[in-house]
Amino acid sequence: MSEYRRSPQQVYAPAHAPGERPAHRGLGTTAFALGLTGSVLGLIRPLFWLAGGLGLLALLLGLAGRRRIGRGTGADDGMTSFGALLGVVALTLALVGAVLALKAVGGTTVPGPTDWPSTVASTGSPHDAPHRVQRLARTT
Repeated sequence: MSEYRRSPQQVYAPAHAPGERPAHRGLGTTAFALGLTGSVLGLIRPLFWLAGGLGLLALLLGLAGRRRIGRGTGADDGMTSFGALLGVVALTLALVGAVLALKAVGGTTVPGPTDWPSTVASTGSPHDAPHRVQRLARTT
């Protein structure tokens, strides 16, 4: 006889019932990771634009994950919801960063049709020089 004993084999139950597909967790996890990364990048002023992109992706993936959960093919409701919430936070931080960046630059705006005469008079275009001289002569 053999000196070696065989150990009994352990039988593991499947994680899901036979014939069923396992629940998907990828969208919720990805939404959470992107939302968290976008929120952290939104706190760093020069990287606010990255926060906007990552936040938008996190929000869309979080909403897609919530739709999967509603159909019964998704799992991890908490992480999916929190990922979508972090996506909204990242988008908000990106918007605040964009407003602060525009204020730092000086809020440059394109003149509208109502601002045109005052803009031309204040900029002093070389083509308007004869008209400005005539206007100055009339006012003095």
